[in-house]
Amino acid sequence: MIPLAIVALRTEGPNPACDDLLEIAVATVEPFDAQPIDVYSARVRSTRDRKPDDGVWLVDAMDHVRELTRGCVLAAWDAGATRSYLDASCEAWELLPLELAPHVVDLRSAAWPFAMTGSAVSADLFHVAEALGVTATEPCCVLDEARVVADVYRQVVRRAEQAARIAGFAPDERAIVETLLRRLDEGRLQYGPWRVDDGRDNPREALAEVVDALHYCAAELVRLSKAGPS
Repeated sequence: MIPLAIVALRTEGPNPACDDLLEIAVATVEPFDAQPIDVYSARVRSTRDRKPDDGVWLVDAMDHVRELTRGCVLAAWDAGATRSYLDASCEAWELLPLELAPHVVDLRSAAWPFAMTGSAVSADLFHVAEALGVTATEPCCVLDEARVVADVYRQVVRRAEQAARIAGFAPDERAIVETLLRRLDEGRLQYGPWRVDDGRDNPREALAEVVDALHYCAAELVRLSKAGPS
């Protein structure tokens, strides 16, 4: 499988034609579990008003980026904007374009449908990450952000695999699974998230629930018998 190049950028503004690229982080990862193969990050010297010793020249940074991303699929929170910034930087410095694969993985678009079920308040990376169960705080550098993007990617892949498995079930099997999920949803709303290590005696409570269920069934049989033969 083609590896992914997870890229995170920090820029002066949203316009790649006139705003400086300040930081860049690249992590080449396996496509299934996003385990890192190689990582690079750097602060980039500005062409205008930052100190000349503050970071590396963009030419040197892009040499590393080009090596790590060659033949990879670009994966980023906003893949379109990230690719535009990389291309514009290469063009401005008259560098050869990056040799990325033609398709991209836009994590913002891929993760948002899953995050909505987790009550994400916005499409911001860190709100979506929280909704997907990823522990994330505002990063101090773009390498931190790249790690969060990789964690979000793992969650998206995991949820996609789960959805594909359920979709492959026979109709009655799928109805059983959906009933179980609905019951879990109802229990979470009433009692909070299920935690298996909450100190309860699960076998004893399960037996008590089974006994209660038998009582309910017996009560229903008595109720039906009182109504007479149907």
